[in-house]
Amino acid sequence: DIPCAVCEAKGRKITFMLPAKKSCPLNWVREYHGYLMSSRYTHVQSSQYLCFDDAIETAQGLGSHSAGAYFYPVSVGSGHGLRTPPYVNIRELTCTVCSK
Repeated sequence: DIPCAVCEAKGRKITFMLPAKKSCPLNWVREYHGYLMSSRYTHVQSSQYLCFDDAIETAQGLGSHSAGAYFYPVSVGSGHGLRTPPYVNIRELTCTVCSK
């Protein structure tokens, strides 16, 4: 199981997730960075894109098949909206959570 966290940056009014990046724009603070994850495109249930910290932890849970959602790294091939270079073909996309 994956522990869930909501990003609250005290003293900052805006928090957002920036997909396919490892850093934040100028004058923004990086809260964490990691990998963009979502359900598999063949799954019936849908999920949103989430940024999983690259220092991901696990939680004691119900076991390996608890009927929850499964998350997979998001990767993009050439011809699917991202230029190569700077993006590498069939490579997991990074993400960053920024605040201001």
